[in-house]
Amino acid sequence: MEGNEGHGANVQREPSPWELEEARNVDWDEKVLQMSNVDILQFTTTTFEWPVMPILRPDFLGRISCFSSCLDSERWMRLFTTIEQAQRTRKCVVFPNVREDLMKLEVLLFTKQEYELRYELARGLVFQIWNNHGPKDAPWYSKLMQLVRDIDACCFIRRLLDSQCAITLTPMVTPYSDVDEVVFAFLQPFFEGETAWSPYIEGELMYRLSARGFITVAVSVEAFRHPKRLLVPKMHSERAYLRPLWIRMTKAGKRAARNLRVTMDTVFHRVIRGIVQQHGENWMYPEMQQEFNIMYYQRHRFKNLKTRLHSVEVWKGGELVAGEIGCKYLFYHDKWTAVATGAVYTSVTGFHNLNSSGTFQLYALAAILHFQGIEVWDLGMEIPYKRSIGATTMSRTRFIDTFNHCKTRERDVCVPERFRDCENGVQLLEELETEQQLREELLEFYAYATLKQQHVIMICAGATLGAIVGIKSRRQRVASGEFSDNLELVAYNTSSVKDFESNWNRLARLAQRSSDYKYTRLYKAVNWDEPLPHYLQLRLWKYDNSLDNYRNSPSYSNLAKKVEGAATVVQTARPVTVIDDSVRRGIPF
Repeated sequence: MEGNEGHGANVQREPSPWELEEARNVDWDEKVLQMSNVDILQFTTTTFEWPVMPILRPDFLGRISCFSSCLDSERWMRLFTTIEQAQRTRKCVVFPNVREDLMKLEVLLFTKQEYELRYELARGLVFQIWNNHGPKDAPWYSKLMQLVRDIDACCFIRRLLDSQCAITLTPMVTPYSDVDEVVFAFLQPFFEGETAWSPYIEGELMYRLSARGFITVAVSVEAFRHPKRLLVPKMHSERAYLRPLWIRMTKAGKRAARNLRVTMDTVFHRVIRGIVQQHGENWMYPEMQQEFNIMYYQRHRFKNLKTRLHSVEVWKGGELVAGEIGCKYLFYHDKWTAVATGAVYTSVTGFHNLNSSGTFQLYALAAILHFQGIEVWDLGMEIPYKRSIGATTMSRTRFIDTFNHCKTRERDVCVPERFRDCENGVQLLEELETEQQLREELLEFYAYATLKQQHVIMICAGATLGAIVGIKSRRQRVASGEFSDNLELVAYNTSSVKDFESNWNRLARLAQRSSDYKYTRLYKAVNWDEPLPHYLQLRLWKYDNSLDNYRNSPSYSNLAKKVEGAATVVQTARPVTVIDDSVRRGIPF
């Protein structure tokens, strides 16, 4: 389980409510599976008629939002189907907001084939959500709660359109948005804003946005009968940042280290509580507090994420006196194990309730980031106190380039082991100060060196760094399977171009979803004397058994037959040489 490493001095810690909740989540998963295999479910409901249902348009999530993608996903189809079914009846069937009953509701909505009941349940669910009484006592990741959030977003957009109001923040982002395209929009010279918005306060979306450099906050819309919290991802036009070693330390901040110590990732939820106690709900509304805690303590429930939250805690004795939350990019290798990487760390927000404790927290974090090899400390919006510790700014375009460049470098963020049992933060700051002095001496030596000495230094430094980066890059590329020889090679003579390309695309998507897949190349050759083209497929796999696993998958056989059915000849293993388009090696074929 995430969030219980306790990087720092030993801190006695009780499980958080979100860790304890995981036992109930496991129980939910098991019981829903059991219920789906039961022929008849016994349940108690409330039945009534709802003559006029508001017109909800799921396609608005795609039409209004920024660059929607994945609209053929299971989640999207569940939303589209539920809205459509709710419109087929006037009768509503509503389950009480009790966990056991909500399990039955999920099974009946998504598993059982009792269509008339499903229509009534769908309309009842829309009625509850429209009147702000939707189900709440179900796990956030369940199909039911995903559907609740989707319908709630549709309801908000419907109210927005009916009232002829407009959100001045642009663009809108949803779980169906292509976040890379959102970043691309922010890079355009005509784009003047700093914020997007979303009707979803949802951890997976927040994680995806953080992985692209956004800082997510929230606002509250009170214009309608039911208040609505909106997620507001920020991409500042000028971003404050700091190289950790460049931090300016004052004597007062260093003196505070005598009575304070620092830890990481021990009491994330208490740091959130401290932020709210100092700053109020400002933007950290209960929905955001809940989502941040879920993102941290139940991180294993999220799939294929590339960001991780951290907490930094400052203690005086056993009292938590300062802290902050931040995030860092992650890399996932082929076995789906999270490996902490990335040389960029983003501070989100923090608190302090003791003089100089916040200053010490900044100094201690700078030391931790420096010793762990973090190159860029992202501080978000520029404000005076950040300037006072040595921060400077970079443009949005430069920040995104720097962020993308640094986030793929292998790093970790934790208190270095040699400092974890220290009684205070003195040793941590002393070592940082020693390295700062060494840096200043080297810069001074270089400034007063002769031109010949400077050239020798630059040549030696460049050669050393080039060798280190080159060797490391080569190892990473080999480990990622980029130079694998496990190629699947197939040549096709087609009988129907349309059928072949349509079915081949489906088979290619199946391959892309398979583990250990690297890439696919499809070359098309046209002979003017023949009416139909020829195709050559190259598909690279990371390991020897990857292709076998792909071919043994349930969907492969049916799709492969359709592809081969649209071809007159299918050939493999011909003794010729093909050069792939990266021109890295000859491929025996």
